[in-house]
Amino acid sequence: MSAKNFKIQKITPAIGAEISGIDLMEMVSDDLLDAVYEALIEHQVIFFRNQPITPAGHKAFAESFGEPEPPHPVYPHLEGHENIVLLSNGPDNPPDTDGWHTDPTFRQDPPFAS
Repeated sequence: MSAKNFKIQKITPAIGAEISGIDLMEMVSDDLLDAVYEALIEHQVIFFRNQPITPAGHKAFAESFGEPEPPHPVYPHLEGHENIVLLSNGPDNPPDTDGWHTDPTFRQDPPFAS
């Protein structure tokens, strides 16, 4: 997939952008991966809305940027996909998004992104 329909829209003046016009389940070109990487560097947080991505597709997209990190030591993972952490604010799982956190910075080599 090329960058033909690729669009970046800032969400706030300081941080965050939404990327649209790409399907994460399709093969993404190196140029497009470079553009996504640059958007992450520039905006610090990026969103891909309405992506019907499978666990295997999620893993493949993550691997486009390097080797995924080992499983998170606290959060549950998706059965059969240990590198996919489950975060939910559903009725049977109280919100875990009301406090500030950062991902495994305790590791000797913390991840570039999550």
